[in-house]
Amino acid sequence: LEQALGWSNPLTWATTLRLLGAILNGGVILALLRFQISPLRHRNLATSLLCLLWFFPYLHVRTSIDNWSGALFFLGFALRSQTKYTWLVGFIWAIAFQMRLQIAPLIVGAIVWTLLFDKKDLFRGGSQFLLGVMLAFGLGICIDRWGYGEWTLPWWNYLIDQFNNSRAAAWGTSPPWYYFTV
Repeated sequence: LEQALGWSNPLTWATTLRLLGAILNGGVILALLRFQISPLRHRNLATSLLCLLWFFPYLHVRTSIDNWSGALFFLGFALRSQTKYTWLVGFIWAIAFQMRLQIAPLIVGAIVWTLLFDKKDLFRGGSQFLLGVMLAFGLGICIDRWGYGEWTLPWWNYLIDQFNNSRAAAWGTSPPWYYFTV
């Protein structure tokens, strides 16, 4: 990619990724305002509270896979109430999953919530959602083939490595309340 664009300066890459992150996250906030907050009864309060989160611009330009994956999750969350975008929600959430495996509990929770509380046509919406997921995984597999030079599933390899080699144990195995006793 560096050769194709002719960019060898790391500052150019950093600035470009920060601008793309700011645009993506700005679009996510607009989508949340349009599709999720507008229908609320107390939308003025919700909009005001969203605007009071003064640290959002700092987080939006922080280039990390966590930030990008979270932004894609919330973009899909904002679009999930729109039935014409069901396939796009599946596509976006699958890309977010491939970027950062740890977003999976949020995605599963949102799917369960949608199935339990949004009374939609489950067959039609589910098939469109799965189409988007399959398209995203197909694209992800091709990109991984291009990037790694071989056919691989990085998220699957990550899971296997975590469970077989206990890589997370290297960061400590203390319970969550340990941090309050320090």
